[in-house]
Amino acid sequence: MREKTKKRVLNIAMLVAIVIMAVVAIVIIGEHKGWFEKDEGSGAEDTAIEIIASDTDGQVEVATDSEAEEEISNQAAIEDLDVTEDYVEEDTEFETTEPDNSISTTENEASLEENESTTTETTTELDTTELSSTEATTEQPTEAGKSCTITIQCTSILDNMDKLKEGKESYVPSSGYILSTTMTYTDGETVFDVLTRACSSYGIQIEYAYTPMYGTYYIEGINQLYEFDCGGTSGWKYSVNGTSPNVGCSDYIVNENDSIVWYYYCE
Repeated sequence: MREKTKKRVLNIAMLVAIVIMAVVAIVIIGEHKGWFEKDEGSGAEDTAIEIIASDTDGQVEVATDSEAEEEISNQAAIEDLDVTEDYVEEDTEFETTEPDNSISTTENEASLEENESTTTETTTELDTTELSSTEATTEQPTEAGKSCTITIQCTSILDNMDKLKEGKESYVPSSGYILSTTMTYTDGETVFDVLTRACSSYGIQIEYAYTPMYGTYYIEGINQLYEFDCGGTSGWKYSVNGTSPNVGCSDYIVNENDSIVWYYYCE
């Protein structure tokens, strides 16, 4: 048994030795024959040669890398020139079609001037309207009718300034006369009607109250001067043609050319 194993091991060792010797022999022969030498220049030369074009006779023209690069560079330059010319043509067309804004600007300026002119005219009309309204408040009534005179005065306060309530001095005119004018009236109007219309027309403050017991209006204050402002019995009274009527002002019917006087009485 052991002898058979030894014979197998020897056979394997001999086969391995034979294989190694064969490989060594192949390497030695290959190096001698030049089997393992690489032709380094052939690949470079193959890559250095490019077929550019062929003529009509079937002949092939060959060029190196430098010549091919020069040819490609020239072709690219020509293409860039064509593109540039296209852009120039497009720019020229754009410039020729560019709208003329100067006309629009002139039209806009003219429009602005017209608007300013219209605004000025409107403002002038408003001013004229306001002026007319102001004049209307100060003009006398224009309804057809007869006329009378009306006077509002507080001269008696000037002689009793020491009795006047504090803070009322500015409402007392230096002349003592608050209003003196001619008013028109229509038939049936009363002294109260003429007084209230006169105060409204001339912007004079007035305050009054209705007295149911007497069925008439009572004047409490004119031009911020009220009853009791200048003594315990002070207040407003009226007269017509120099006489003090014995009826309330809203019961006295005005006649043509009547002279109505409202006066502030101090005791």
